[in-house]
Amino acid sequence: DPLIQTSFLNSLSCNLVVSAYYYEALEVASQEIELSTQYRLLFVTPHAKLNLASSLCGLRQFKRCISHLKQVSYLAENDGFLLMNVGAVLARVYLALHRNVL
Repeated sequence: DPLIQTSFLNSLSCNLVVSAYYYEALEVASQEIELSTQYRLLFVTPHAKLNLASSLCGLRQFKRCISHLKQVSYLAENDGFLLMNVGAVLARVYLALHRNVL
């Protein structure tokens, strides 16, 4: 069942990011995106891209991270959970770059 598979991959990717296994998280999030595209589970894609962006942030690939965050923001529409998490990852990017955004 693709719904169960993508749910598992989403949880795994998120936990890998939190555990600082960024390369592994990147691969798992990429698998989740492939499955969501293959089975046209459009609501899964922004969550997978958020995990992808989080792993890229951990790998210090900030331009790619921000690019994926922009995609998540566009796809999220009015999803407060996703938009709040985009802001949190973006804050980590700015903290890592020692930039003040205010």
